[in-house]
Amino acid sequence: MHPVEGSGHPGYGASFTRDWWSFAGVMGGVTAGAVLDAVAAEVPPDWRVRTATFQYLAGVRDDPLEIAVRTVHQGRSSVVSSVEAASAGRPALLATVLSAPVDEEQGSFTDVAMPDVPAPGRCEEVELPRDLVPVSAQLEFRFATEARPTVGGDTAELVAWVRLRTEGRYGPGELAVISDAMPPALFGIASTPVLMPTADLSLVLGQHPPTSGFVLVRMRARHLDRAWAVDDCDVWSDDGALLVQSRQSRRLLGPLS
Repeated sequence: MHPVEGSGHPGYGASFTRDWWSFAGVMGGVTAGAVLDAVAAEVPPDWRVRTATFQYLAGVRDDPLEIAVRTVHQGRSSVVSSVEAASAGRPALLATVLSAPVDEEQGSFTDVAMPDVPAPGRCEEVELPRDLVPVSAQLEFRFATEARPTVGGDTAELVAWVRLRTEGRYGPGELAVISDAMPPALFGIASTPVLMPTADLSLVLGQHPPTSGFVLVRMRARHLDRAWAVDDCDVWSDDGALLVQSRQSRRLLGPLS
C-alpha cells in the first residue's frame, strides 16, 4: 500500500502516483500512512502505533517523500519517534509517533458509541468527483445517513461505510488513509467544494486487531473560526470496535457557500 524502502537507518523513501492525490497533491492521510509504515520498521514487530501527530508544512506532489525517523525515547512500555519528511528539497511534514506493546490483559472502555446505521449493502454508493479528488478511486463510499457532501444540507456531519479497494488487511497506515478520506464535515452544509487543506492531524489508534473490508467513518465539524476549521473523525470496525479517532485542523482557502 505504502512503498517504503530502506535507505540506511533511519531513512526511508515513498513514492506516490497521482491516483493518490487530493486536489493539488498527495492526500495528507496517505503521507501520514507512509510515515507510520516507516516508524513500524523501527520498533519491535509486536508493538503497535498508539498515537501520532502530524504537522503539514508543504504539499507532496510528484517527487518522492524522504522520511527520516529518530527514536527520542525507548522504554519498556513505549517508544517515541520523531519524524521529519521532505519532498522536492523542502520540508513537507513533521510527526511525533508513540508506539507500545499490545496489552492483552487490560480491559477496554469507550463512551464513543457507534451510530446505529444500515449495513453497507443497504447504503447508497456515492462516487466523489475524481477530477478533484483522484484518491477517491482507491476507496468505496456508502453513505449511511441522509447527509451528502456539497448538497447544501443542514448538518456538518458525514457518516459512511468506507473500504479501500486494495487487497490486504488494515494496519495503522491504512487507517490513517481512511481517517482522512472522507470530505470535510463542513461539506455537509456547503453547496460547492472549497479547498480545505489539513495543517495538523492527530490520530489515536486502538488495540483492535487489523481489519479489512468496510469500516464505518463519522466525520464531524467541531469548530469554525474564520478561516480555520476543526474536524473530529471516528472509525469503527463492522463489529463495533473503535479502531481510530482523529482530529484535523483545516485551513479554508475560499468562502464556504
